Amino acid sequence: MGVTLSLNFFITIVVKNVLKILHLFHRNSDAIEQCRSYNARLCAERSVRLPFLDSQTGVAQNNCYIWMERHHRSPGVAAGQMYTYPARCWRKKRRLHNATDPRVSSSRPPEPLFGSF
Repeated sequence: MGVTLSLNFFITIVVKNVLKILHLFHRNSDAIEQCRSYNARLCAERSVRLPFLDSQTGVAQNNCYIWMERHHRSPGVAAGQMYTYPARCWRKKRRLHNATDPRVSSSRPPEPLFGSF
């Protein structure tokens, strides 16, 4: 009788602790998912906007693509690291060739500002 009572008490405590852990895990994963959806909405909103002037630096900022999707997420490799993401290489945007760019090429030389002396 005494062994059965202590075993039931032990099982009850273990089940309660497991439920607490699951609740904490669910709460944390829910917070991460909410952050992800907020970042996705923010990126979608910024992608349709014109460049804006950054108040901190005074530089005109364009849309950035720094947010990764969920399928890019990998387990952390360092101590205390929850996730890792693949490195994304910076690539320079392609520019038109000077001969084909109408803004750069001009058939006649520029006129002097004040006339010839």
